[in-house]
Amino acid sequence: YFGIALILKMTKTTANHIRKSIVFMIIALLVASIFESNATPYISAQSGYWDDGNTWGTGSGGAYPLSGDDVTINGGYIVTVETSGKACSTIQLGQGTDDGTLTFAGGYDLTVSGSITVGSSSSGKGHIILNGGVLYIPSITNGTAGATYDFSSGDLYTTGSFTLPAGANSFWNLFVQSGTLSMGASITVADMIYISNLASLDPGSSTNIVGGGGTLRGDGAFL
Repeated sequence: YFGIALILKMTKTTANHIRKSIVFMIIALLVASIFESNATPYISAQSGYWDDGNTWGTGSGGAYPLSGDDVTINGGYIVTVETSGKACSTIQLGQGTDDGTLTFAGGYDLTVSGSITVGSSSSGKGHIILNGGVLYIPSITNGTAGATYDFSSGDLYTTGSFTLPAGANSFWNLFVQSGTLSMGASITVADMIYISNLASLDPGSSTNIVGGGGTLRGDGAFL
């Protein structure tokens, strides 16, 4: 009887844990959906600083993009990250026939949790000028209109699995933080490529992996 009672008790305890886990998962999904539904789209209305509400127009109510928000920079405008700790979900640089540029005012950082698309599907080009800044990206792709990259100063951190797009081939520092970074072409690095133990670098058929006097470091995988 004791053994049966113990089994029943354990079964009830396990069932309680399962019920609690299910409730927790449901709550977590609801919270996630709330945050997703509250994502705000921000479209540039003029050139200016990232955290200046005027950059994003009167409709922003003086606010600026935060983590989870979707950003579009177009109109030929240049948006500058001038303080650290900035974040958003996605960035579209260039829209329709209008160009869009993202740049940094020195060593400040921006974290993108989703993706960056550089260039529109029409004729609006996209441009990224790192200018000593720090950019965290899980994915970056080129639109059909064209893209330019200036990573000659500053730090680029890759946090997802993707292939470097055409034009993104010259860096100051390149940190492969997580996921697999594939190289679509030869790259040059002035200072350092660092591969973390959570990441791997796949050069493919590229022959020039570290040029310009840079070094290859880290304890991740070199495929």
